[in-house]
Amino acid sequence: MLKRITALFMVLIMSFCFTSCNKQKTDNAVNENLQKHYQSDEFYYDYKTNHYKFRLPKFWKGKYNVSVLTHREDFYEVNSFNKDETGLLFSILEYEDESYKTELDGKNYTYLCYDKRFELHYIFLLPDEEIYPEEFAQDYNALKEGVHIAKATFKAEL
Repeated sequence: MLKRITALFMVLIMSFCFTSCNKQKTDNAVNENLQKHYQSDEFYYDYKTNHYKFRLPKFWKGKYNVSVLTHREDFYEVNSFNKDETGLLFSILEYEDESYKTELDGKNYTYLCYDKRFELHYIFLLPDEEIYPEEFAQDYNALKEGVHIAKATFKAEL
């Protein structure tokens, strides 16, 4: 009986190790891929504030606009924004508490991290609707392809 329990325990430990290793390998592959892009000046550049930073594709340079509000930064495709203040690509929100859970219920958001220095929760929010003038659809969609890079490279440290 003791041998069976020991064997079962060993199987559980081994399966846990294999699962953890596989997840770690996957996480490492994703991190290595991002790290290559993160270090490449050819493809990316930094967007920095006093609280956080992230990378954007280099082709975004000069093609987006940022609207800065208290505890919120909205990123727009520049032509749409200049025409009629549409073209929202994503927003970075700052919350002092966990009220985002109820306020953003049903929205397409990702919790990024908690920053102990400023006691802020950072949220990455995608728009409910993609609204932009039809003549700028190609510009908007091109920028939209790089939105995941901002989310993946977000860091609340400077």
